[in-house]
Parts: sequence; C-alpha cells; structure tokens
Amino acid sequence: MSEIIIPEFPREWTYDDLTRTPDGAYWYEIVDGALHISPHPDLPHQYAVGQLANALHLAAPPDVVALSRIGIDCGRSVFLADLVVVARDVVLSDAPLARPFDLRLVVEIVSVSSASMDRLVKPARYAEAGIPSYWRVEGVTSGEPSIAVYNLDGCRYQETAVVQAGDHVEVDRPFPVTLAPAQLVP
Repeated sequence: MSEIIIPEFPREWTYDDLTRTPDGAYWYEIVDGALHISPHPDLPHQYAVGQLANALHLAAPPDVVALSRIGIDCGRSVFLADLVVVARDVVLSDAPLARPFDLRLVVEIVSVSSASMDRLVKPARYAEAGIPSYWRVEGVTSGEPSIAVYNLDGCRYQETAVVQAGDHVEVDRPFPVTLAPAQLVP
C-alpha cells in the first residue's frame, strides 16, 4: 500500500499529488485545488458504465472511442469521469490526462455519494472547459434509469432531452446513437 502525501498548506493539490494516492476503494479527484474523495462505484454503477460504453462503441465513427474512468484536466480541477468519448488519436498519446478540447462527451452516473458533484460541480466545470456534450445518468440503483442529455450553449449546458426507462431515443451528439436507459440495469 502506498503512502498518501498530503501537500503542505496553503499549497493546492495537483495531478502529481494524485499519482501518489493509493489504489483501492476510493476515487480521488481535485476540485478547485482541494482533494475530493469518494467511494469506488458500486456494481450497478459499473454495469451501467459498461452497457453505455458498449452502446457508444457500437455507434461511434472510426475517429473516436468511448473510455471509462478517465482523468480530465480542468485546470485547478482534475476529475475522474465515468465515461468519455475522445478522439482516437488522443488514446495513442502519452498524456496522463484527457484535455477538455479532446473530449466530445462526458458521462457521469449519479450515485448517492456523487450526487452533488455529478449534478452541480462537474457539469459547471465541464461547460466552462468547453466540453461539447454532457450526459447525466440517474436511477441506476433504483432500477428506473434515465439519461439527461445536455449540449453546450456558450459556456453553459442546455438540456436537450431526458430519456426515461422504457424509451428509445436517438440523439445526434456526439454522433448518432440510440439511448435506451432500461439496458443500463441487469
């Protein structure tokens, strides 16, 4: 087990500090220079990530890929996204983090422990960083999943659709893909 190195205050946390945090039961992110720790996602959450990643993979054009658990460099914040769609050539680079201008879509799946981050903090920072699309998945644990689809309008996201369990809706961003939230639960 590795030792956590806590920066001396008032210094802010950096990505380099995150590389020294232990792997295991927690996700570590930086929000405006401060460390944010959350529990590792539960099994229903991870199942939903896998199902949505597969749907995106099958619909994606050849120049992009869907990846899970990717770090995003948003300046003073470093977020660990549930799922992103990124340009294929970025995957071949040696960059430790994705840059917002490389991303086409970020998806966050809301858990009890991540609700305020996924509903408020992350979408605001992603929009400020210029990421074109954001999807928020709710209700995975309750068995009533929905997907809220947002597209960037200036420096804010505008909701363009909310797809409920049982619905099948095709969206056109980041590329045409059919969303079927019921498939996100076993």
